[in-house]
Amino acid sequence: MLFARLLTAGAVPDVAVFVDGLNDFFFYDDRPALTPMLEQWVAESNGPRETDVAELVRRLPVVDLVARHLPGPPAAMLGKPAPVVDPKTAIRRVIARYLANKRAIEGMAKRFGVRPVFVWQPVPTWKYDAARFAPGSGDFGCLVRRHPGGRRRAALPRPRPLHAPDVARPRRVHLRGRARRGGLVSRVRRLLVVALTVVAACGTPSTPPVVVCIGDSITRGVQRPAVGGQTIQYDALGGFPGRLQRLLGSRARVVNRGVGGSTAEQWLLAPSDPAARTFRLMVRHGAALDGFPPVPPDARAGTVLEAVLRADAPDVVVVVLGTNDVNFERAERADVDQVADTVAARVDRVHDVAARVADHVLVSTLLPNQRDPMAFTQATNARIRDHHPDYVPLGERLTPLWRALLADGIHPNEAGYAAMAAIVAAELERRDIVPPVTAGAAGARRGTVPG
Repeated sequence: MLFARLLTAGAVPDVAVFVDGLNDFFFYDDRPALTPMLEQWVAESNGPRETDVAELVRRLPVVDLVARHLPGPPAAMLGKPAPVVDPKTAIRRVIARYLANKRAIEGMAKRFGVRPVFVWQPVPTWKYDAARFAPGSGDFGCLVRRHPGGRRRAALPRPRPLHAPDVARPRRVHLRGRARRGGLVSRVRRLLVVALTVVAACGTPSTPPVVVCIGDSITRGVQRPAVGGQTIQYDALGGFPGRLQRLLGSRARVVNRGVGGSTAEQWLLAPSDPAARTFRLMVRHGAALDGFPPVPPDARAGTVLEAVLRADAPDVVVVVLGTNDVNFERAERADVDQVADTVAARVDRVHDVAARVADHVLVSTLLPNQRDPMAFTQATNARIRDHHPDYVPLGERLTPLWRALLADGIHPNEAGYAAMAAIVAAELERRDIVPPVTAGAAGARRGTVPG
């Protein structure tokens, strides 16, 4: 296959357009036009063979001349019954073969990060009007029989069992007037359809997906909070969202919507709730710091989260929430299961709200920390894994080295944020949300993810 050879040769395009349809039904048996001739040459070159009288007669130029002016396939003239194929069976085979080839192409294109576009040609044999357009011999393969002398005649009847393609040399047919103009218009229309398809696929560059990270101070990129009059310290590269942007580059646009001290419960507040006023200001302040426009109020939004997401219009939402909820809930109740059930239910609601706006919602498990007893974190993560089988395993992947990845016992240090970004990037690639990273970039980030 040419596409496979191009890919293996290093010619990897951004978009590949495949135009099919006409030849698929012409060569319904998947045998190219020259295959019978090549097979015959090979057979003759392998040794002498007996040539019967009918074969010799068929090769005579006079027979070919007569065949051009007589209906029916030439094999029938010589007493050889032409192979018969049931039309429905032939059509089913063609469609099945095309779909199988399409799946193979899509698999290769997906692996190499190529966007495939499939165009199905208008097939002239569909409802062909033989009374107005005279086909040449073999013009439409098995779908239209030879027309004597190129003269116009009544429309052909519904096709009987299909004969094998006529292998006689095609004859040029000169059409004048309306028929010729009609053929030209048809060809122009087909070319226009293909051109518009190519322009739609290639002319407008594809927009990279928008990835919005929803969370608390861990998403915001805090390393050390403002405690005891100290100045708050942020990760120099913007936490895991900023580092994620560096890893993805032009493959996505990452938006950091982390709000320090926030809980899943606060993100679920109604915009009209008085308790949400301060939180909305915190969201706007964080957006202004990151260089994004302030979040406008949205009358359609039932929660602050929905208002934020409608303003950002993301394709993907990454949710890293629940750590502060565990801290506040366990201060009111000591039961691990009750706390885990409450926090997991809030995370579920966050997921559901985000799913109304974005195509993809990735929910992460909670990171371990030195503030909350591990039993609460593990119980909450168990429920998140149970409710969201496609969860992002931040908690599980960082647990083996979690003490070395924390800056202050709660917030990650530079290595921790780098590991988080690498894990999220890998999850986006695994889900085919962003194309695979190049070999050079993969080598640059190799070894940053523990576990």
